[in-house]
Amino acid sequence: MGAEQIVAADPELDEVFARVNHLHAIQTQGIDDGDIDAYAQTFALDAIVVNAAAGHRSTGRANIRTLAARNLEQRRQRDLQTRHCMFTGSIRRLNNGTIASLSRVLILQTPSGGPPRPLAHVVCDDIMEIEPRGALKIQFRVIAPFG
Repeated sequence: MGAEQIVAADPELDEVFARVNHLHAIQTQGIDDGDIDAYAQTFALDAIVVNAAAGHRSTGRANIRTLAARNLEQRRQRDLQTRHCMFTGSIRRLNNGTIASLSRVLILQTPSGGPPRPLAHVVCDDIMEIEPRGALKIQFRVIAPFG
């Protein structure tokens, strides 16, 4: 047998991974169920979101919230329900203490009385800061088409 390398688990990073997944769960539930304030609170006050998939950029939590509320209203007017299925594939701690995460998101839309249909498959590349009290907030996000 060849040389095998054993990599020790990092309990602290495992705990951060669980917290990242919890933050993403708050996001997807908030955006899907219409709790736009809960969704917006997952972003830092000066966060930047670059949505290459949709061709726009939002700067600041207030603007991110406004765009999310507008998108929700448009879906409601068209009687569409949306579900975001988010899978975080990896996280790592950067040298400056922030957390980088890479996630894939399958977005499904269901028209009233109809079957769910895939709307988009995207990648979210996030940089998260850890606030003084330990809360994670997304500082920078790039949303790009997958594949």
